[in-house]
Amino acid sequence: MTLIAESGALAAFCRRQHPAEFVAIDTEFMRDKTYWPQLCLVQVAGPEEAAAIDTLAPGIDLDPLLGLLADSKLLKVFHAARQDIEIFYHMTKRIPAPLVDTQVAAMVCGFGDAVSYENLAAKLAGARIDKSSRFTDWAHRPLTDRQLQYALSDVTHLRPTYEHLKRRLAKTGRADWVCEEMAVLTDPATYRLEPREAWRRIKFRTDKPRMLAVLREVAAWREEEAQRRDLPRNRVLRDETLCEIAAHAPSDVEHSPAAVASRVPSPRTVRAPRSSPPSSAGWSCRRANAPSPPRAATCPRGWGPWSSSCGCSSRCAARRMASPRS
Repeated sequence: MTLIAESGALAAFCRRQHPAEFVAIDTEFMRDKTYWPQLCLVQVAGPEEAAAIDTLAPGIDLDPLLGLLADSKLLKVFHAARQDIEIFYHMTKRIPAPLVDTQVAAMVCGFGDAVSYENLAAKLAGARIDKSSRFTDWAHRPLTDRQLQYALSDVTHLRPTYEHLKRRLAKTGRADWVCEEMAVLTDPATYRLEPREAWRRIKFRTDKPRMLAVLREVAAWREEEAQRRDLPRNRVLRDETLCEIAAHAPSDVEHSPAAVASRVPSPRTVRAPRSSPPSSAGWSCRRANAPSPPRAATCPRGWGPWSSSCGCSSRCAARRMASPRS
């Protein structure tokens, strides 16, 4: 097991990977107490060696790693890539392209919608992955041998898994289908967090324009607060509270839920100045300016549900996987 915690070792390791056809990449991060993910470890497997890179090591220079991710001649292989790419995009404002997501490739090959890495690696690489370290504090140091072994298994078995999928895609002539799906994951718009679009992630059963407009305003306010304080959204205001505000919005702007929301107590562990309250625009919103209810994702007409014999819903599934986290 190789743990890299020093800049010189990282630079040398990355230099050795640049000539490769592809590298397998995974990350470990913590996000239960923050809005922005805290990157704790990056695992990289090349053709001859694999390493876990301690991104929290004091003084470590991550530029060689970021350069490896930016290498346009080197394919980056992930599994369920959405969150990994999100982390790198917010670090560098760049997508680590070219890339392929083996979860999408497996779906096109008939392994089902959102197959887990453990199941896929077991079927294609004969791997048995110890899951005991799956839910662990990756920010705690030092890391144990068991943690490192688990982390590295996420990339060492990913290489043969991808190679098997690549051969199967070539045999079936479906490689282009995967390339089409990668357009979603490589689009920077997928990872831009727009506060005024945050309401679309909230389950709120109504098509009333005014309620949706109020929800849009208070959800945007919560998103900005969460980003500014680096807190999970529900630590600022829970989804249920936003829906309650939107459902019982008074017509009197002076006593509007916007003012109510701005006075909701902060978590006791946080002592930070509050930003401006939500806009009152939602309370006086006209129907023409109100947001439209989100539409349920559907497959193209005539394609029907996913079956193991075709890739009919791979695009729909890729877009579901690319939707922002709550």
